[in-house]
This record gives sequence, structure tokens and C-alpha cells, in this order.
Amino acid sequence: MPLSDLLREVNSAPGVRGSLLFSAEGEVLAAAMPGEFGEAALATLARNTARSIAALEASRRRVHELDLTFQQQRLIIKNLRLGHLSLLCARAVNLPLLNLSITPALKRITAELKGKAAPTPKPPAVVKSAAASTPSAEPAVAVAAVAAPPTPVAAPTPVAPPPPVRPAPEPVEEEAAISADSALLMSMMQEAQRVVEAAKEKGIEIRVTGSVGVHMHCPKSRDWMVLPTLPVIELVGRQEQGEPLVALLAHLGYEPRMRLFEMRGIRHFIIHKAKSDLVLHVFLNAYEVFHRVEFLEVLSREAVTLPPTHLLLSSLQVVDASEMVLREVGALLAEHDLGVGSQPETLDASAVTDVCAEDWGWFRTATTNLDMLTQVLPFWKDLPDRDKLRDRIGRLRKSIEGAPKSMRWQMRARVGESVRWYQTPIQDLTAPAGE
Repeated sequence: MPLSDLLREVNSAPGVRGSLLFSAEGEVLAAAMPGEFGEAALATLARNTARSIAALEASRRRVHELDLTFQQQRLIIKNLRLGHLSLLCARAVNLPLLNLSITPALKRITAELKGKAAPTPKPPAVVKSAAASTPSAEPAVAVAAVAAPPTPVAAPTPVAPPPPVRPAPEPVEEEAAISADSALLMSMMQEAQRVVEAAKEKGIEIRVTGSVGVHMHCPKSRDWMVLPTLPVIELVGRQEQGEPLVALLAHLGYEPRMRLFEMRGIRHFIIHKAKSDLVLHVFLNAYEVFHRVEFLEVLSREAVTLPPTHLLLSSLQVVDASEMVLREVGALLAEHDLGVGSQPETLDASAVTDVCAEDWGWFRTATTNLDMLTQVLPFWKDLPDRDKLRDRIGRLRKSIEGAPKSMRWQMRARVGESVRWYQTPIQDLTAPAGE
């Protein structure tokens, strides 16, 4: 696809007014900017921006993105390594939504830049004999030799041509990364299954939640979900079983960064697998990151993971959700229809609605994520049934919006976003101080 067409696709993202693509050296490659920007102005912008990024990186400061805010608009420059993409945006552009919307186009632009930067293959070298490749010792002697009658010379010994040099394989960085992430996901799902089954044998109730739990519960959607890149498994369990759980995990090869002397006051701990990068985040009695998700009543309902409704809540509660989180929300809605009450393989819309009707902060985060998901659906080309997913998002959003709100909700709604409506995610509680 031509770069100009890709820039027009970028311009269709919410809040984008124009885009400019230029090389790492500052050469304009394609432009789709408003008419008031002339070629000379764009060339100057590209040249100066490329020089600024090069200067910053020369001082060992890795530049991923520049964000310049003006009185009426905003200029965001994304460093694609082989080039830079400049986005002219509205000043109040929704950055998470912008990044989600342009991700598919960015991948294709990067692929186009890689294709243009691929070196032209050199023609095979001509093999010369030693006599032909040896320069004359004296130019005058060489002229005389040409003028003299030819002297019979013994035929040179045939020289076998060197074996053909095989070209180096083309780099496949993206494919290697995808396969590595797939292997990571499979290893984490296997480990999660092993830990849950070992806990069952000891009478300890734990289940898998978070990204690994969603992938385990939504096998049909793994092809279009974003693969996790961090070796983190999230587990939930009962606080009164905290001490035997830590003992079990120690038996399975896990060790905390500091000794957990007392489990009764701990609701969340992090434990690491010895000689491995794998980490377990264990939540006791409630899943608390940005908002609180109660799960004790449904902890034993399914064999390995939390029920899909609570997996959905664990994803919906994320503030400034990434594409990975939004696709997990989409996968749960794509593979499970909405219902009322606890039914197998069904999302309990009433449970989600009740949480959002009681707590304005929960309402604010959940509805924002559902709205963002609706807005990015047109940009996801790999969805199997976009219409069905859009319908379920709309039904859930309508249920949340139309439910009667508690007095607590109404009082908090008056304060609005002037006060932070979510809690700060818990940090590594098992790490020594200062680590």
C-alpha cells in the first residue's frame, strides 16, 4: 500500500488532523497535512525534528516519542527507527485511543520503511586468475610487452571456482518475537495449571485471573488477542490459606524476595520462581489493582480460572487500558453472551452493572474502556464477528448506564474527575526496601 494511503488511514483516527512521514535523515517521504502547510515548511519540520532526535539519542537518551503541546493543537512525533511519523492532533486528543487506533497503520508503515531500506543485492563477484588480477610492476614494461611478438606461454592451471556464497537469511525480527511470545504464553498457562492442581491436592483454593486467565478461558480468540510479553501470572485465593499457600509455592520452586512472617495482614504478595524470570502475583480475598473485584463467592465455581464475569471485571477495572487489555475485554465478550445470574459460559451483566451502579469510580473506568473498545473496533481488521461484538458491548454499556445509582454513587459523581477515582496499583510488597 502506498505510504500516502497509509497516512490517510492514520488521519482517520479520532483527533488527528494531519500526518507527515520522514526518514531518519530528515527527508520527507509522504505527507497528508492540511493545506496551509507548504512543502518548504514540511521539509523544515522534518529536517529539524530528525536532527533533534539524532542529537538526543547521541546523548544516550532513547527517544520513543516527542509530545509538543501548543495553544490550539498538539504535535506528536513517533520514532519508528527507520523514520519518524509526525501527527498533528487536537490539543485535547485522547492519547490511549489514538495509539490504539493507529497501531495497525503503524505496523504497515514500519514494514514499508523496512522494505525501502532493504539493501540492493550485489552482483556476484567475477573470479579472476592470479595473472589477470596482478598489477604490472612498471607501466613502460607493460607497453613493451604488448608491442613484442607473443611468446608461447604454458596454459595456466585451471583454478576451481570457489563454492557459491549463500546469501545471509533475511531478518525475521517480528516473526521471532511473535513465536517467542507464543512460547511464553504456553509456558505460563502450563505453569498456572500445574500450580492450581498442586494446590487442589493440598486443599488450597486458588484460581488464575488476569491476562493468562483470559487466554486460558478464550481459546478461540487467541489468534487476535495481544500476546503477553511479561512472565507474570496472577492468582487469587483465600487470605486464611495464605501461609500454607506460600509453603506450597516454596515446595514448587518459588521464593519471595523477603520472608513473609505474617500472612494475616497481607492481601497481595509477589513471589518469584528460582532460576527463572517467572513471577506470581497472588491476591487474597479480593483482586485489587485500580479497583476492587470481589471473588470469594465464586472462587470454586470453575476448575482453573475465575468465571468469565470476574475475568471481565479484572480487565474492565484497568485505567488507561492498553490494546492488550481492550482485546481481552473483547475476547471475553466475543466468546460469552450476556445473561443475568450465574450461568455456565455466560457473562453476568447484572453483576457488572451492580458494581458500576454502586461505585462511581468503577462506573467511570468501566464505561470508558467499553467506549474505547467501541471506537477502536473499526481499526481491528482481524476480528471474526465485529457486529456481534459491537452488539454485546452496546448491550452491556446500556445496562450499566440505565441502572439506578446508589446515593454514594451520586455524591461521588458530583465531585467528578477533579479527584482521582481509582487507587494506585499495589507495588512489589515482597521487595526489600529501596529495591
